[in-house]
Amino acid sequence: MATKFSGRSFKPIVYQNHLTLPVTEGSVKYRISVLKSVFQQVEMTQQEHRDSMIKFDKKEQEFNKNQDTDEYYDYSFNDELLDLEFNFYRVNRIASVLSMYAYLETTLNRICQQKQQKFDLPISVSDLFGNGIIRSRNYLDKFKLVDLSNDVCNGAWSNLINLNKLRNTLAHSEGDIELSRHLDNQKINKIIGLSLFGSTIMISNDYVVNTLDEIEKFLVYLCQN
Repeated sequence: MATKFSGRSFKPIVYQNHLTLPVTEGSVKYRISVLKSVFQQVEMTQQEHRDSMIKFDKKEQEFNKNQDTDEYYDYSFNDELLDLEFNFYRVNRIASVLSMYAYLETTLNRICQQKQQKFDLPISVSDLFGNGIIRSRNYLDKFKLVDLSNDVCNGAWSNLINLNKLRNTLAHSEGDIELSRHLDNQKINKIIGLSLFGSTIMISNDYVVNTLDEIEKFLVYLCQN
């Protein structure tokens, strides 16, 4: 039976645009929860397949452990795992890193703008030299808008600086450290959740989730102070 909606294409109704709302503790927690939820849902779509490949490859290792050569080793399961890591998980994790950094940088700028208006400051964050999250932090520090010496703030900030370097390496060299001046082998080894496959940076699931938590911790602290 025909209705008044027949023939109409679906158009979602947007009730709120998070980019037009003030940055608050609640808005930060909500946005981080969205980024985390989307990331984890995409990761989970291949979890069953990945677990199966790991199980089959372990059986191959057990079956061939006493062999003098790998002549009878079926590498197809291991190859499938590598394909998943490079062509699925890595792509999803890179996309998540770039998205979370974009949110961090944009939100820091907006917090600076909000504090400028609140305290009627003559200088905006865009007037300062530099760019990105470091310029925003310098703005907050220059006008003593937040106590950045706090342990919570300092602990999160060191992780966000690493995120900044990772983002730049991914954006400018797709994560190849031989083509980047931001990260090298020694620095990668010090960042929990990152590793190297040759000269290519590999990102773990835990790195993405933990870094989202660090972003939330830092931004919530700025909103509360």
